[in-house]
Amino acid sequence: MAGETVSHLHAAVEHFELVLDQCPVSHPDHAAALTNLALACLEGYAQNDLQDIDTTISLFRNALASRPRHHPDRPLSLYNLSRALIWRHSKKSTAADIRESAQLHHELLPLC
Repeated sequence: MAGETVSHLHAAVEHFELVLDQCPVSHPDHAAALTNLALACLEGYAQNDLQDIDTTISLFRNALASRPRHHPDRPLSLYNLSRALIWRHSKKSTAADIRESAQLHHELLPLC
């Protein structure tokens, strides 16, 4: 990963953290702020720059929890969490991650 790209990625994570600080749990954009931060962290993990996939998965879990069953962005939250679990499985080979990802896809399929 080129140095400039890493720098931009770190800046994006820092900015998304600031946005999340401005969006408490009661804020209507809280789940979106969590998702944006988690996506930036996942990109860093995918590029082998950021190694804290557990925190990234936690951010995606919190975003999903903020989007109840009929929320229009719930399918995206299901997909993002599943994607992060697959990434962690690819690095750590944890059976629980791939099972949970399959369950999330099972919930997602009827929504597509």
